[in-house]
Amino acid sequence: MSHTVLLVDDDPNVLAGLSRALHRQPYTLCTARSGEEAVWVLKTRDVDVVVADQRMPGMPGSQLLAWIAQNRPEVMRIMLTGHVEAETAIQAINTGGVYQFFTKPCNEVQLAIAIRKAIEHKTLLAERQRLLDALQSRLEQSELSSLDQQYRLRAAVSDLRRAVQAIAAAAGALPDQLACPLAPPAERTLSELLQAVSEAERLIGTIQSAVTVQRESAATIG
Repeated sequence: MSHTVLLVDDDPNVLAGLSRALHRQPYTLCTARSGEEAVWVLKTRDVDVVVADQRMPGMPGSQLLAWIAQNRPEVMRIMLTGHVEAETAIQAINTGGVYQFFTKPCNEVQLAIAIRKAIEHKTLLAERQRLLDALQSRLEQSELSSLDQQYRLRAAVSDLRRAVQAIAAAAGALPDQLACPLAPPAERTLSELLQAVSEAERLIGTIQSAVTVQRESAATIG
């Protein structure tokens, strides 16, 4: 599956440098010179990750990332900032759901790693939603027998557990000096996945209880 990363900075030299540093990565790069241009790109094509500078004329990076969080929440968001400012960081976290911060000039290897992790995280989010949708669909298919429901639900639980394990593995797969801790959005996703597994197990127990009651009722009538 092809992925796209959008780089946003008003400085053409920065964009050129980032593009050179990342051109060997396994995804398509596109660029924007302003927040407004980035919004246009996001409205016209699929993007997986946005890497945006904070200090831009017109729409600053924090405002752009807040717009993405509101209108394209599935897009992962990374901010570049020339200075670590507490107010900017808080605003970006609260309104833009920033996946990770980098101070300019950033380490190109670490940025490449962060982008890769962001793509993996987005893929896992999509897989989580697919599994939950499939689980809900199976519950709504009343024509399935109870035993078949139980089998399918158990399969869904196994899939969800594998997704949880994949997140944990992705977080610790890199050498210590290059490893990046899971950002708060990733930690929330891991927690949500665990909750989904517990909910699926609860549903299986409910179905099994219903089957037991039905069998006891049938035996009593018989």
